[in-house]
Amino acid sequence: MKSLIYPSGDEVRQGDQITYHGEPGTISFIITAKSSDPAMDWYMEQFPEGGCMASVENMGSVFLANCQTDEDLKFIARRI
Repeated sequence: MKSLIYPSGDEVRQGDQITYHGEPGTISFIITAKSSDPAMDWYMEQFPEGGCMASVENMGSVFLANCQTDEDLKFIARRI
């Protein structure tokens, strides 16, 4: 399975604490391959390289297709 990577080089994981455009948020889900869930498969059809959904304060839910190159996405912390 393909991994998504932050600009910092860390792997993107569900539940990660992030900032996006300076606003705090959390990674809600990651999609890197088709599944049996039509709602999730829609993202793969629209964004064949995959991506992640972030819940960002003052923005709501934001789908990020270019995690590795999005300089506004910052990894803050991970729950162990």
